[in-house]
Amino acid sequence: SWGIENDGTKLLQIRFYPVATTTFTEEAHIVVQKVVTDSFGNPITNTTALFDFTASYRNAWQMTSNQFCLSLGLSAGSYWVTESDEEGWDLTGIAIKDPTGDSTVTGNTANIILTKGETVIVTFINAQELVL
Repeated sequence: SWGIENDGTKLLQIRFYPVATTTFTEEAHIVVQKVVTDSFGNPITNTTALFDFTASYRNAWQMTSNQFCLSLGLSAGSYWVTESDEEGWDLTGIAIKDPTGDSTVTGNTANIILTKGETVIVTFINAQELVL
């Protein structure tokens, strides 16, 4: 109200009415898991070996056995994750759990196609090299 005066000062009353401004998006996620085994395929949980990873959606990082890395919310699109060779270990497989089934493996790289709201789980499996 502009019509109120108090010692020559005009008072102004402002009212704020909430407006819905939140936009919900269905973000997608990538989970990268690390599994290591001995040369006979038995899981190893107490190794100190660190494995190096690079990805198109984040900075490089390291993991050891039985660890995982969850991405921040991602938009639908194409992404990749690569594990570098580690001395004393053989990459024996990359398993991808993709609800839409359109992700692939090429060498030591998982090529991931994310759709809106999807979570893709990529498991890198390494076996300890057999020492004779």
